[in-house]
Amino acid sequence: MRSCVQTPLAERRRWSLPDGRASVVDAMTKPSAEEISAFLLHAFPNSDGTPTLVVEHVTDTTARARLLAKRAHLRPGDSLSGPAQMGLADLAAWTCILHNLGLSAAASVTSNLNMSFLAKPAHADLIAEAQVLRLGKRTCVCEVRLYSAGQTQLVAHATISYAIAFVPEGAVGAYMKPAPTE
Repeated sequence: MRSCVQTPLAERRRWSLPDGRASVVDAMTKPSAEEISAFLLHAFPNSDGTPTLVVEHVTDTTARARLLAKRAHLRPGDSLSGPAQMGLADLAAWTCILHNLGLSAAASVTSNLNMSFLAKPAHADLIAEAQVLRLGKRTCVCEVRLYSAGQTQLVAHATISYAIAFVPEGAVGAYMKPAPTE
């Protein structure tokens, strides 16, 4: 019987931080919020090169991420769309996994996402606050609360489960390509 858990990468990766500085992150270290944001911008580039999703804070049990609201995120009625809200919640939970298990756990996938939309979000940035409820060898369960920036009213609540997976040793997918070196 083959093991479901693969050996994580032990390589070092170079990412460009938002201010242009280079950061070398060992796949087995706990990346900071700034390093995860740089990884996201590198892994999911926008056509204009500006970030849409930013990780503001991360600890072993919590993460805080922000959706920089743009016109493309709106739906009729001048409200942030459900898919944009779900994407932010999913990102916040994934951030908890990346911080705790390293960037080699980027292959982890959402296995369940249950979301309750509680109020119309303001036309402003959206904040997601994630908390790890359980982090095991094969799964991670997080609770995520979404708020409009500058407001205290809860906009949405999500419970998200992830199947933990690691990038196989030596396999570098398109999202794991290191930034060019000088």
